[in-house]
Amino acid sequence: MSEESLRRELYEAYKNRAVLYYLIFDELRKQYGPAAAEAVLSRAIYRRGTMIGQAKYAEFGPDDLAGLKEAFLGGIPDGGRMFQPEVVGEDSQ
Repeated sequence: MSEESLRRELYEAYKNRAVLYYLIFDELRKQYGPAAAEAVLSRAIYRRGTMIGQAKYAEFGPDDLAGLKEAFLGGIPDGGRMFQPEVVGEDSQ
């Protein structure tokens, strides 16, 4: 499989996940209202972020912000092309 095919599949997977998030939110919104739907998804997303943080970034802690930055930026799909992050400031102290 070519790099371009893999890139297309990666972007399609992210789009699919976004649609799924929306559909879940929409069903929760219809059933329980927008505030409850937002609260439920927020808690779930926070929990997942905590899981990822513990698995991938806990070793950096507050004393290695430069290492945390490099680990985080190094894990962005497609070499950073997908989200094109920009570090606008850094205080490594």
